[in-house]
Amino acid sequence: MALEVFYAAKKYEVVFLQRMIIDHVAGAVTTVNVFEALNISTRVMELTSIIPSCWKIIEEETRAVLEHHLETIEAHTLGRILDRDVLNLSEVELFQYLVR
Repeated sequence: MALEVFYAAKKYEVVFLQRMIIDHVAGAVTTVNVFEALNISTRVMELTSIIPSCWKIIEEETRAVLEHHLETIEAHTLGRILDRDVLNLSEVELFQYLVR
């Protein structure tokens, strides 16, 4: 819903509403929706400011993120996670999640 309103605000050049939506989305990112937010923010130029918030959640709550998304995570996103130096999970634990 927020994305549709954002596109309308962008189309009609309502900058204040665009900023409000970006702030709302950035504050609403959780372990449940982090990959959706990450995928959207990498495709929409105005939403790239959300990317650091997404990675912070992935790094700090790695277990919870993987528990919610291990079955549906896209290969390129998994590769980006594996490239991260800072995860709240040991390499052995990460491997165990991946071989389930």
